[in-house]
Amino acid sequence: MQKIDKTDTLKTILSGRKYNVDYFQREYRWGQKQIEQMLADFQSTFEEFYDPDNHDTPEEVMNYGFYYMGCIICTGGSVKKIIDGQQRLTSLTLLIIYLNNLQKETVKDEDLLVPLDDMIYSKAFSKKSFNIDVADRGTCMQALLQKDENYVPVNEHDVGSKRLLV
Repeated sequence: MQKIDKTDTLKTILSGRKYNVDYFQREYRWGQKQIEQMLADFQSTFEEFYDPDNHDTPEEVMNYGFYYMGCIICTGGSVKKIIDGQQRLTSLTLLIIYLNNLQKETVKDEDLLVPLDDMIYSKAFSKKSFNIDVADRGTCMQALLQKDENYVPVNEHDVGSKRLLV
């Protein structure tokens, strides 16, 4: 087993890595309450360093403190099986999909876009493969990425994922 270093950034954890959810893991279950708590934790950590009167530059914000996401344990290998932390990694991936879509809709200057795609999926031979690679979630994840409002969830974890992003 491998424990992801607690000092790794989310970009380090998700970019260029593949994760599977082991068969004995429960399905994705986080709902609005857990997502709101995670976002409140992010905000609280940010506000410890933020001074509204200071007008920090992005470089200064980069030096703000970090939010500890908790323990993430997985097996080794090129595709890691998540043993602990699946709910958090899945929720963070859904949040990144949401933020990626939001910035594409709202940011006018392409140079200001933050590259997030590699934290969501990789592409090989014109085929997308999500970094949290669970076969039953692929269609839902693709629909969320494309903001397909006509997508109808086909199973329980698709319903939870779509509900969080609509």
